[in-house]
Amino acid sequence: MRLSVCLIAKNEEANLKRVLGSVKPVADEIVLTDTGSTDRTIEFAKAFGARVCHFQWCDDLSAARNYCYSQAQGEWIFWIDCDEELLSESADEIKQCLSRKGVFAYLILRQDLKDLSRPDLYSEMWLPRLFRNHKKIHLRGRHHEQFEPSLTDLAAKEEQVVETSEIRIRHYGFAGPGRADKFQRDVKLLELELQERPGQLYYQIELYRTLLLMADDRWKDAFNEAVENFKQFINDEHPPTPLAASLLETLLQLPESELPANMTPSQLVGLAQRWYPRAAPLLWVLAKQDYEKGRFEKAEIQLRRLIQMGKEHSYDRYVGFDPQIFAEQAQLNLAVCLIRQAKLVEANEILESLLSIESIRPAVEKNLNAIKDIRGPFLKRKRRKRKK
Repeated sequence: MRLSVCLIAKNEEANLKRVLGSVKPVADEIVLTDTGSTDRTIEFAKAFGARVCHFQWCDDLSAARNYCYSQAQGEWIFWIDCDEELLSESADEIKQCLSRKGVFAYLILRQDLKDLSRPDLYSEMWLPRLFRNHKKIHLRGRHHEQFEPSLTDLAAKEEQVVETSEIRIRHYGFAGPGRADKFQRDVKLLELELQERPGQLYYQIELYRTLLLMADDRWKDAFNEAVENFKQFINDEHPPTPLAASLLETLLQLPESELPANMTPSQLVGLAQRWYPRAAPLLWVLAKQDYEKGRFEKAEIQLRRLIQMGKEHSYDRYVGFDPQIFAEQAQLNLAVCLIRQAKLVEANEILESLLSIESIRPAVEKNLNAIKDIRGPFLKRKRRKRKK
């Protein structure tokens, strides 16, 4: 089965060596659609053997990708972005996936890095990136593109299925330079999308999340619009979209006095537990709330669960988040919960294991000193008893 690797690019010469070098071993062809580069993107792409085609940029990522897919000649298409790379250990997995019968598409795992110096620290999310080159494959949405019709529907019509895979790509876009420019572009495209097709909860949430990441005060208005739309779903058995977990995350952190009318903290906690029992960001927020209300044992249980999910990668992998919440920060907070419950031996062990991490060392040292202060009087009394 021939594989076409498809990507769109504009002024990506800094990233092309990494991404094209990673896919070259598995690609029967590389199709790069350029949307107006003024650097050496086209030159670099051709040097890697890519077939370059051109598309006039029209503020629509789906339109550019659909054009790129129309140029693909392989039986299968693998979609990758310029700020990503295919991990080398996934090459054999791709070949195996292409040889399986009855499968229309595969979800792959994208590792989202937050810090370029910590490639070991990432969250993973499922993405539909490997699929058959079918005449009805079509994306819609100016940004955060969606298949329409869905890959699942197309697969069913072909009497095939969509499966998960162990294919992994690494995403550098959240950790590298140029985030501010990307955010500005993203906001523009999301606003255009909502002007053309208003009332889409998915895109309303993406808009407020992007504005929040930019520290742009407009996020509050975008958030309120999303919440108004969200209200109609709160009695449903299932969530309207996996992305609604992000909306719940923000709502849970609001003071009760600032919650929308007819919404209560207990209602939101119930939604989080019913809809997203394995959503790491929501577990983090719930653990924090338990701690702040003095429910240290409950907070400990939540944090242990979060840490275990991080080790096993058994968390909900449909929404990206900061991986710190199940790494060092979770360990540190667990130690603090243990101190509050006088479980000092385990707390001390955890804190000592974190001493080498520069970013949290001051907090670690502060809590180790707190343990010494607690133990001090106890040890003195113990020594006095021994003397008697």
